[in-house]
Amino acid sequence: MKKASEFKRDVKSYLDETRPKRQRTTGYIAFFVIMLFAAYVFGRNDASSEKAMAAALPISVEPAEQGEKCELPEIHPNPSYQSSWENVLFYCNEIIDTSRRYNLEPELVSSIILLESGGDSNAISQSGAVGLMQIMSSDGLSRQLYGDYFFDRPTVSELLNPVYNIEWGVSHLAGLVEIYRDLREALYHYGPIDVGYDYADSIMSMFDALN
Repeated sequence: MKKASEFKRDVKSYLDETRPKRQRTTGYIAFFVIMLFAAYVFGRNDASSEKAMAAALPISVEPAEQGEKCELPEIHPNPSYQSSWENVLFYCNEIIDTSRRYNLEPELVSSIILLESGGDSNAISQSGAVGLMQIMSSDGLSRQLYGDYFFDRPTVSELLNPVYNIEWGVSHLAGLVEIYRDLREALYHYGPIDVGYDYADSIMSMFDALN
């Protein structure tokens, strides 16, 4: 019968001889576990990314049906705006319906969209304003530049939805008109403050041209 010392020596010898094989096996197992974990993590991230992208994509807005004439003029009084004006007219029904619900003129709202984004629902300015009516968001570039100043605003993904953007922008402008009881003053507070009343005057000039 082997002595304890001899048994320990045999075990040690066995462990030394099989160590490379055991390490390879352990490595394979570790690699397999890591790959499973990575697949789980990246699978979750991909799902989250897809959800985020889906939320960021604006829902489709159908143009006016054939035979349904847009109440806004097809030709803009200023020829240099015509190309962008056609983009704005794509949202004609939404502009008219939303404007009237808030007792604002569709020509006024369409003038804001024309000047702000040229009818591009995916427009994001260098200052972080988003969408058709160029509304500051609570996140994204706006948050990077201004911190929590616009904490109560919608998110970028919400504002990239053209229907939501028009709804929020029109309701916001209507609220400003209610507060200041003056359209020029309301437009001054709606637009970029650092340009003074130039923004308000430009919108009002475009609005008048459409009437």
